[in-house]
Amino acid sequence: MIGNIGILLAFISALLAGILFFRQASTKVTASLNIKKYALFFYHLHTLGITVSSLYLLYALITHKFQYYYVYAHSNLSLPLEYLVSAFWAGQEGTYLLWALLVALSGYILIKKEKELLSAIMPFMLLAQLFLLLFLILENPFFHLGQPPLDGMGLNPLLMDPWMVIHPPVVFVGYALLTIPFAYAAAALWKKDWNKGFLRALPWAGAGWLFLGAGILIGGAWAYRVLGWGGYWGWDPVENASLIPWLTGTALVHGLVGQKQKGLYVRSNLLLSIITYVLIISASFLTRSGVMADYSVHAFAETTLTYFIGLYLLVFLSLGLILFIWRIKLLPRGINSAGLLSRQSSFGLTLVILSVSAALVLLGTLSPVLTGLFGSPASVGESFYLQTNAPLVFILFIILAVCPILAWKNKSRSEIFSSLKLSLIILPPGLFIGYISGINTFSGLVFLAIILFALAANLLYFIKKLKRGIKYGGGYLAHMGLALMFIGILGSTVYTESRVLSLSLDQPVEALGYEFTYLGVESEGINSYLQVRVKEGDNTYITRPNIYIAGDRPMRSPGIKRSILKDLYISPLDLQMAETGEYFILAKGEVYELKNYKFTFRGFTFEQHSGSNVIEVGAQLDVEYENIVKEYTPMLRQDPTGRASIPAVLEGGETLIIDEIDADRGLVRLFIEGGDCCLQEELFVVEVKTKPLITVLILGTIMLVMGTALSVWRRFKATEN
Repeated sequence: MIGNIGILLAFISALLAGILFFRQASTKVTASLNIKKYALFFYHLHTLGITVSSLYLLYALITHKFQYYYVYAHSNLSLPLEYLVSAFWAGQEGTYLLWALLVALSGYILIKKEKELLSAIMPFMLLAQLFLLLFLILENPFFHLGQPPLDGMGLNPLLMDPWMVIHPPVVFVGYALLTIPFAYAAAALWKKDWNKGFLRALPWAGAGWLFLGAGILIGGAWAYRVLGWGGYWGWDPVENASLIPWLTGTALVHGLVGQKQKGLYVRSNLLLSIITYVLIISASFLTRSGVMADYSVHAFAETTLTYFIGLYLLVFLSLGLILFIWRIKLLPRGINSAGLLSRQSSFGLTLVILSVSAALVLLGTLSPVLTGLFGSPASVGESFYLQTNAPLVFILFIILAVCPILAWKNKSRSEIFSSLKLSLIILPPGLFIGYISGINTFSGLVFLAIILFALAANLLYFIKKLKRGIKYGGGYLAHMGLALMFIGILGSTVYTESRVLSLSLDQPVEALGYEFTYLGVESEGINSYLQVRVKEGDNTYITRPNIYIAGDRPMRSPGIKRSILKDLYISPLDLQMAETGEYFILAKGEVYELKNYKFTFRGFTFEQHSGSNVIEVGAQLDVEYENIVKEYTPMLRQDPTGRASIPAVLEGGETLIIDEIDADRGLVRLFIEGGDCCLQEELFVVEVKTKPLITVLILGTIMLVMGTALSVWRRFKATEN
């Protein structure tokens, strides 16, 4: 009852607050101050309702109230506290409640900071809340089962990882914050305040972009560490669904900076604010509507919300575009008059590149849906994304290298070259390190050189900005992080080496410059792990890739050994029990004893089928088993398609196979497998990979997040002045 009352209170209060804010923004009389007071009162009630429902769901999870289906479906008695908390956002209903809570709390910061456009912004914020709360009414997290079960079904094993405790909340903070630039854009178009008023969306856009990007990076770290397939980004439709609005959000942030500096890109920024939020709704639609259930392991199955999520998408797309088209004739064009070699041009080209990249990723993501309209659904592979985006990334890093030294007015080529000369110093050592790490093709080294050039240029300007204070160097630090990230991505994807190995117990196997030895199972408390000893030169260490069953699902966790230049990544594929056998060689008349058998080789048989190219050679053997002698003739068959063995099945169940014949010397090499004579051998099948420059990738992500955080902090501080 408590949770449902909170949701209904939040829904009704959001509706009333939205109407009152809209009326207050539509009137100019003094009485509007009272309207705003009542609007804020209902907003407080709205937030109170969501908060009560959220706290009650958390309480129900922690105290194991299995009478609620959501608690029963996503938790059990054995879950540690941190995973009971993360079960809050493990299912569809919980994620919508979390999303609504974060939007409501973001609204309080907005109320504190925004004065002039607040009443025009809040109706659009609350419209988004109404949709999220409608979803919670239709698919209720407090659905009551009646008689409570004794235990729950438990949390999805893939979510039982520290990274997944924080990944969804961070992503949804990004989603919540990026609602605000949409609301600013809609309010600006309504009130014709797309200069001073709309520019106050910049820190919100930067903060949303920061959290969404951090969430994507955390998801990649989780995939690399937990899923065991050897990578961190698989171009899965659900992964792409969050990447696409991040790309347009990146364009929006840069566009707003250009607008703040020179009044440029007003139309683009308004449209990007709308499109970015619509793409966030699209991400929710792709993930939760069921349309991608057959193409992504991360997508939810089809639910009753499918059409309502589609309506949510349609309403905000239509609303944003109608407002934009309504005011388009009044919007400034912001024509660049500074020339091609100016910061204005570089910002404009950046917006185009990021938008085109987002469109290409969206096209690839929607390929199963689009092709399904005309026939059998088909999805694109990783190569599509790499081939279409590689030229864009190349151009982007040329811009990153040149942009720091460009002014808002045009510069000559000689001035640019003179400023860039110092950046060339980093190229020789950087290319050398890249080469010894595995980037050893001409195209790879060219690409690396451009990235290093961008890294050096931004490093020099970051050092210059430190004289004014570190917060002024945030953008350059973020660009340096992006450059290091792409160096790591280049090395760890294009130049990965891999081998599939079948490891027998205590039998060393060499591959990729390492020696691998499977040591068997190690028990640690209630858990068991598969151990692989790795020897690299004089260094030896133990890794623990593992295959285990969680519920009724096989799970695989990798073994990872990190070093500065590359990671060794061991992906477990299968744990088999393979039957062993024994080889032996016999000459004519020779006797060989094995377990309960005595083999006597009598000679060869030879047969050529008339009218064909088929030849069959057999080995005649007397085989004594339990004091009974029988004759067997395993054979080799040679025909135009190749050679095949025709085995003989012995009395004890073993299989006798001819492995090789030496007719000149009268010898036959035989192999016996199966039955009592042979043991079963444990065989651990793994894929081993070397992934260069993962450490550089990790360092780059940290610098990107830190630089973005510094920039956002500076922008928020600027709004207080």
